[in-house]
Amino acid sequence: MKTIQINILVFTTLWLTACGDRGVNFFSVDDDKSFGEELVKSLEADPVNYPVLQRQGNEKAYLYIETMMNDILKSDQFKFKDRFDWEVHIINQDVLNAFAAPGGKLYFYTGLIKYLDNAASLAGVMGHEMAHADLRHSTQQMTKVYGFDILMSIILGQNAGEMTNIAKDLALGLGTLKFSRDNEYDADRYSMYYLAATKYDPRGIGSFFEKMIDNSEGSSTPAWLSTHPSDDKRLQNIADTYTKDDEFKKLFKGDGSYGLYKEEYDAFKNLLP
Repeated sequence: MKTIQINILVFTTLWLTACGDRGVNFFSVDDDKSFGEELVKSLEADPVNYPVLQRQGNEKAYLYIETMMNDILKSDQFKFKDRFDWEVHIINQDVLNAFAAPGGKLYFYTGLIKYLDNAASLAGVMGHEMAHADLRHSTQQMTKVYGFDILMSIILGQNAGEMTNIAKDLALGLGTLKFSRDNEYDADRYSMYYLAATKYDPRGIGSFFEKMIDNSEGSSTPAWLSTHPSDDKRLQNIADTYTKDDEFKKLFKGDGSYGLYKEEYDAFKNLLP
């Protein structure tokens, strides 16, 4: 009986500490990191579906994108800037996609990088993905879908098959692990908060949607950016953050120092296969 009471107490404590404004998360921060590491291993073990561009031979391309990530990490808005092991990977596929694994592991497809027009756009998308990681949206959704026991078995390396399925869902932004409307709005807004501390125009995330609309591709927006809100609604949310959000106004430098950096971005794209 005493053991049962202790287990109930532990479960209740986990539940209360995991509850936040946007849902429940049974993962600890260390669990996020461990899960992210396991997911990276799963992706690396499947080069046919995830042909990650190796750093050796592509040092200049990785230096550029890693410098961008480190610039974004200068923002004081991150909760786990120093707790997560942030790193970025490039997947060499003509796919309009990007995703973040728990614990700060970021993946960008060459198809998306080449589709974007300037550095601020990529920084906006990167900030969006970093927000999903820092706000712990992935493990929050996993808690909801899979439950505590299955997730812990994956962390302990006891359920490799399930990890493969989760990796696929995260990479495609599909299935049960796709983010909620509120998650997407939060990630858009925090992307702007982060970029306010950089040289990049904080509205970079919005330029992606603008291009999709201009090219009449709004109906085919990638799942990772279009879970619930339409492109128009996302643009309105971004515009409202820029003009009405008090937190953003405090972060915005207002000195005319932001830019798009198209020329340097074109040089970066030319480094890719």
